[in-house]
Amino acid sequence: MKEIKRVEVPGNTSTATNQLNPTPQSEESQTKFKTPKGIVAEDLRKSGLNWKDVELLGWSIVKNKQELKEIIGSVRQDLIQATQAILKIPYPDADFARVKLYPAIKDCKYLQPKGVSPKPYILAEIAELKNKAHKPIIFTEGEKKTLCLFKNNYNAIGLPGVWAFKNQKQDEPFLKE
Repeated sequence: MKEIKRVEVPGNTSTATNQLNPTPQSEESQTKFKTPKGIVAEDLRKSGLNWKDVELLGWSIVKNKQELKEIIGSVRQDLIQATQAILKIPYPDADFARVKLYPAIKDCKYLQPKGVSPKPYILAEIAELKNKAHKPIIFTEGEKKTLCLFKNNYNAIGLPGVWAFKNQKQDEPFLKE
């Protein structure tokens, strides 16, 4: 595994290694042209992240309908046409990914495979802390907030947004994991 650079945060004593890098301001040039990568780069910058941070974890721009179909299952053509960019967010150590839509469509920002229960976003370094009760872990909403906390020397687990838990079968357990 590549080593992640963590930002020094006064008072934080976390010792986990980290692969994330400080966010460079030079990514602004990508957003001027409104390319899919530039649109996503701007969103990442607002979250305290950059492309180097997420590429290390396999995040990428979805390039076509077939690729999107492989990630979430069935796809309508108008979904592709209604977006300027789609970001694939694979989950570490899981055969699961979500996608973020740019812009959101009817208040829907993220999609995941239909019928698949929401999963927590747990980086490998955090999973290693499973039986170490003396290591504090912050629970937050979303993958980007999880990475930003980790980048800034905090251990974090991300839960998908509250709407990811909405389902027709209300007898589903909160999280199977």
